[in-house]
Amino acid sequence: MARIRPQESTWCDKAPASVLVEDITADSNHSTRTLTLERTRAWHKFLPQPNIPKYIALSKLRLIFTMVSLALLITDIPRTGLGIYDLQEYYPMMLMPGTAVRFGPFDYSVVHIWRLNNDTESDNTSSAFTGLRDSQPISTARAWPTAFNMLDALIAAAHAKLRPASNSKLKALRFATKHNWVDRIHHYVVSFASTNPAWRLHSLHVPYTSRDTQSLGICSNSAVAKRSPLRPRFCNHPGILKYTHPLNSSLPTVPVWEHIDLRYELLKRQYPTLELEVILLSSQRLSSTSGVLSSTFYNYEALEITALTRGKRCINDSKSSLNTTLCTTVFIDDYRYERDTVRTNLVEWYGVISMLRGGAQGYVWIRLVLLMYGAYTAAGQLAGVQAGTSSRFKSTMSIVCKIPFEVIVYSSLLPVSGYVIAQFLDSSFMDIFLDSYWAAVGGTIKINLLTFLRSTAVQMRNVWILALLVTLTVFAVRKTRDYWGEGLPAIRGLVISFTSTLTVFGPYKETTLRNTDIINLFLIADEGQNLDIIQSNLVGKYNISSYFFDDSAVMLLFCIGVVIGLASIIKILNASRTKSETRDIILSSTPTIPCGTQRLWLASVSSVQFSVRLRVTGMSERTPQKQGSLLTKVGSFHTVIQPNLKWTDRRNLLGKASYNSTECRSVIQLMNIAMMTDPWNFFWLRALGVQLYLYKTRSGLDNSFDFYAVILPFAKNEIEERTGLSSIDLQLLDSASSRDVPMSVLLQSG
Repeated sequence: MARIRPQESTWCDKAPASVLVEDITADSNHSTRTLTLERTRAWHKFLPQPNIPKYIALSKLRLIFTMVSLALLITDIPRTGLGIYDLQEYYPMMLMPGTAVRFGPFDYSVVHIWRLNNDTESDNTSSAFTGLRDSQPISTARAWPTAFNMLDALIAAAHAKLRPASNSKLKALRFATKHNWVDRIHHYVVSFASTNPAWRLHSLHVPYTSRDTQSLGICSNSAVAKRSPLRPRFCNHPGILKYTHPLNSSLPTVPVWEHIDLRYELLKRQYPTLELEVILLSSQRLSSTSGVLSSTFYNYEALEITALTRGKRCINDSKSSLNTTLCTTVFIDDYRYERDTVRTNLVEWYGVISMLRGGAQGYVWIRLVLLMYGAYTAAGQLAGVQAGTSSRFKSTMSIVCKIPFEVIVYSSLLPVSGYVIAQFLDSSFMDIFLDSYWAAVGGTIKINLLTFLRSTAVQMRNVWILALLVTLTVFAVRKTRDYWGEGLPAIRGLVISFTSTLTVFGPYKETTLRNTDIINLFLIADEGQNLDIIQSNLVGKYNISSYFFDDSAVMLLFCIGVVIGLASIIKILNASRTKSETRDIILSSTPTIPCGTQRLWLASVSSVQFSVRLRVTGMSERTPQKQGSLLTKVGSFHTVIQPNLKWTDRRNLLGKASYNSTECRSVIQLMNIAMMTDPWNFFWLRALGVQLYLYKTRSGLDNSFDFYAVILPFAKNEIEERTGLSSIDLQLLDSASSRDVPMSVLLQSG
């Protein structure tokens, strides 16, 4: 058995470099690694002993945030799923593979207005939207005379321009409109800078009607053969629009053109003495959204059909010599049809997305298990704590709860990157889903808070994008200079969580904020569908967007702006009141950083502030060490060279006496528990291994003669560059690979 027999005086004036191993006898039954493990296990005797439960306070508010955040992190995939495996799960009505109905189909009567006793004034009747299930009735026309006259004039103008001479010579008017689309809170707030325009294609059709007309022939095959008229878009729509039979709901559903014919027949029965005229206005909004690098696509179409019918009573004017006919409009009927469809290849990407998101979730689960292991190991080194007892378990939980939750969640770059890539691929689909899920014709619906939060939980996945942006931003800021007197710059973790929480309200709609004003209109030539397609594409990027300009990304940028604005206002108000420097709300710093983190924390980043509150314990405690010189006949330390502060912070430089305090060592151990238990860091340290060196140094910057030991990942020829101390200011005591250092000792590195 290998034995370590330290000298009677731990720090000897003439200690050789191998002071820890004076007499090691190896047993042939033990491997070299076993001997090394036993040797390095004795390192903790020479290190300042931290005490996290004693010196680091537990914040009750942080405890609440930590528990909630960890619960959300652990259950992210069980709550929100890996991805879109089956499109029918979100849209039950499938038209074909990859194509589904996202909204509707709905049909409803908007208004039916008629004149009483053939007077010149119209009278109001009951009118309400009845087509949307679970929606409240919404009154549509309060000024009935105005609405009546407007619709009457529209039908008259359409017939004057497009009325066909027979059923085989139909005409159509096609045009496009560009209009504002202010439908969300962030749309309204940024409307002064961006109007969020949308394009729509419209076609106006006037079918031939007479007293003997039985069918309007909107989608007749004869029209296709001759190709002279342009049939409405819904005639060739993928997946026929079908609606409940208007005369008998027990009968099978009928296509939309048959539904229009049946309602025309119904109105003829209701008004047998009147002459009926019909116009059809078809409105189509085609939109396309792509994921990252256009690998995934989401094409959706909003189709609206308006059937306007008016009934006229016509009589011959006996007083006129020209034998003219006088017609009076008796009623106006407005009936609507709606349906939206979505087409996507997202299901084909389920394997990739589920692997990314599932791998990230598995990484997080492993990380939390290793975190408990690290805290459990540290708790075992506390005085009075025995293995397997409830006190050790309580100490373990206390240590875990004292680690800022945002450090656990956002410091691991591998899972964050996996979540971000998956978010780029499928986030646009969730925008489309939530937009239709909370849609209503009137623009607003009654919202149950729990249902709303449950359905919009996927919106908070933007937190991973925000975490990655924070990491890149902080990295860029740190590159601007080498020295940071108040610690490494970072961003407060609560700011990230608060910003992502605001994105939950992205799908919220409010009628009073809506703006759909038309800002441009132009006609489309009717010389054939090929020419029409070319003409319609002249508008440029016709409702085409990428993820970076889609609703969820825009909402995220909007929330970032809101948080920055609030923080600026609060800081200005505080500065005007206190007349002194105020505490930053967003930007902050991490004052205590272990030395050598660039090698010890390979996959973790300290871009999020790692802040702890120390308990007030009076004088700082230090591990007592016997005074002595590092090297023989060295009268004084050499002048300390300005350190390379890309890696260290002057407030906690090795040469300062406070670096040896129990409080400081407790903070460093807590940071190592949080960072070294990252799965990739754990693999890096415990499987691949990093060479560690045990040094003896003293607090030279404070003109102190207190000596202490420190574990660094730097060889002696790197000390001056990495720590700012001269190589003769430290004495190398021992070295070993991190694979051969016990976890309890490894957590005290830096």
